[in-house]
Amino acid sequence: MPRGGRRPGAGRPRRVQEEYWHKRRTLLQQTVSDADWIEIVQRAIEQARAGDRYAREWLASYVAGPPPKEVTLRGDGETPLTIREIVVEMQPEEAEGSQDGA
Repeated sequence: MPRGGRRPGAGRPRRVQEEYWHKRRTLLQQTVSDADWIEIVQRAIEQARAGDRYAREWLASYVAGPPPKEVTLRGDGETPLTIREIVVEMQPEEAEGSQDGA
């Protein structure tokens, strides 16, 4: 299957699409007040406690982030090689310190 060349949907979104979504996010931020957001989150907490799995998933995505991704590959041997995505967030001062020591 050819991989190179121009493919529909590949690459960075066009500027028009970026502007469209930026405008939508801005409108949403202007429309939903902090008080509205607090009410929405409180309602989601109530629903999650009542057993609503979608409310639990939504809350978890904001509180804990998405679960780590894991892929298992098999090479020549029988032993699988497991790769886990690990995301580490550094504070700006930690990042500066790591550059000095390198």
